[in-house]
Amino acid sequence: MYNKHKGKKMVGIFQFFRKGVLIIDRDLLRNVLVKDFDHFDGKSLHYNKELEPLTAHLFSLGGYEWKVLRTKLTPTFSSSKLKGMFQNVIDIAHKLREYVSNMTAQSEELDCKNVSLRFGLAVIASTAFGLDIDIVTDKSSTFFEMAESIFSPSLDGMYRNGLWFYGGSIAKAFNLRIMPKKTHDFFFNLVKDTVHYRESHGTTRNDLLQLLIQLKQGAKFGGEDISITIEELAAQSYVFMLGGFETTSSVLAFFLYEMAMNPEVQERVYAEVDAVEDITYDTLADMEYLDMALNGKRLAKLMIKAAVVVLMKRFSVMTSPRTPNPLRYDPRSISLAPAGGMWLRLVDRSLVQ
Repeated sequence: MYNKHKGKKMVGIFQFFRKGVLIIDRDLLRNVLVKDFDHFDGKSLHYNKELEPLTAHLFSLGGYEWKVLRTKLTPTFSSSKLKGMFQNVIDIAHKLREYVSNMTAQSEELDCKNVSLRFGLAVIASTAFGLDIDIVTDKSSTFFEMAESIFSPSLDGMYRNGLWFYGGSIAKAFNLRIMPKKTHDFFFNLVKDTVHYRESHGTTRNDLLQLLIQLKQGAKFGGEDISITIEELAAQSYVFMLGGFETTSSVLAFFLYEMAMNPEVQERVYAEVDAVEDITYDTLADMEYLDMALNGKRLAKLMIKAAVVVLMKRFSVMTSPRTPNPLRYDPRSISLAPAGGMWLRLVDRSLVQ
């Protein structure tokens, strides 16, 4: 529709039975998203705090509720606090390299979308839920199964996403769930139990969950006392997975694809990666060329860059007979995903030099 109506400022559309406006002009779009944002802060996404507390997260909330919660969560994303989480991320990146090494010993060709999903979920499980589960090497965990029930393209998932994005009035009228009850209760109870354990035993970790616990217990930001409820805490832990699992994993998979298709760019990334002996938060931040090739914000950027640097110190990324070219997307997926997987060859660099 964007291509069809190029040259116009905007065009009226229907989103199922709801009237909407597709903004085409970039200056007008900038006004809506930045200059006049106070007048366009609604999202009309469905959430139900009573029936499904996890749905009342930052992505779904709009207006004043969004603004208040966003203010509370702002301290969570400071550079110093992300730096504290770096060791968790880099440890999982090394596990990812071990997994890839084991898989390439059996076959050089890998579905890098699947590999990326394992890494993304392992990081989210560790930082947002405080779980030390080795999803990189073991996909059979309950956590992975529950996460896949949210993101796997299916008719049931399409129905629930339809309610979430377009059917809020129907969901409210009939008190319908947009998450499977089993999945909702699993993640809510997981967070609640972990928070209770940490608070009662006085244990702490350098992760997102710990930062949310600090907000629950009360913190100061901009001279004001702020706090969040256990329901808000659980909802934000869940949205970290919602926003950081599938999307971050996709960026990693697409990046590896672009490296395989553009070997001259890959060589320049190698040069920058090889120039660094110790992979630290600061050395990652200083990789200027990698920043030009990969720039997906904050924790997501840290996750992907860590995985890329660790993998590319060991492997060359090449095409295989099953590498999609041209790339086609899965129309059933709510986020951008390659149809049929992202098949590439990861070859030990010592064997190709």
